[in-house]
Amino acid sequence: MDSDTFIINSQGVISLRSDASLDRETLDNYNIQVIAVDRPVDGLSSTAQVIITVLDVNDNNPQFLPLPETIEIQEGVYTPSSPGEVCEILTTDADIGDNGRVTITTYSHTELFRFREDGTLLAIKDLDREIQDAYDVLIVANDHGMPQGNNITTVRVSITDVNDNAPVFSSDAYSENILVKDAKVGDVLLTLLATDKEAGSNALISYRFSEVSSMVTLDAETGDITLTSDLSGVTEDMLLTLTAIATDHGTPPESAEGLGLRKS
Repeated sequence: MDSDTFIINSQGVISLRSDASLDRETLDNYNIQVIAVDRPVDGLSSTAQVIITVLDVNDNNPQFLPLPETIEIQEGVYTPSSPGEVCEILTTDADIGDNGRVTITTYSHTELFRFREDGTLLAIKDLDREIQDAYDVLIVANDHGMPQGNNITTVRVSITDVNDNAPVFSSDAYSENILVKDAKVGDVLLTLLATDKEAGSNALISYRFSEVSSMVTLDAETGDITLTSDLSGVTEDMLLTLTAIATDHGTPPESAEGLGLRKS
């Protein structure tokens, strides 16, 4: 027998060489030809093929395949029976059988996320971006070997915005007293302010009056209310009440109404 890995003695016992090692993941079987002779010189001989199969030992931990660059899910209402799909997490294991069979589970935020058998990460509880916009989820991959091999990674799940909040004015009503003698066309009388808890275009706000006024204009971007009419002809106290509407740029848009100006 000629082998760099195995030796055979005169009794036919095949052994592993002292300086050799076996790695099933590199080579999982050996095909060796053995010759038996009845005497060293001019003897009769016979050959046999010996196939040595290397059995698996659970000496490899599961490995995570490259994760998606962006892991995100829209905020929304999710339940175990109606979950939301986040992404697929894939693993590999160089071992075989149970040693190479991998199960992945969430180790943190288990009340919010869990895995489906195919490796898809699911959201199973309500997610509200306005409360928390990202979660660092600790994931554990375990094989089914003995002893068990494992690996750990963390993925950041970002919660994307849904336009589920309307703008809110900073005050229920805005008012300004104007003296006719001091009022000039182009004066900014006051500025409205509305905010929105959303993000991106869902948080951008435009302003308008519910009805067109001949005396003032409302800047759609800044919320400035500007005098556009000469008040010199006003001879007695006058009360002007206007309703302002703040609308975000979401789809569909959300709006809020506020008392834009009370002018006397």
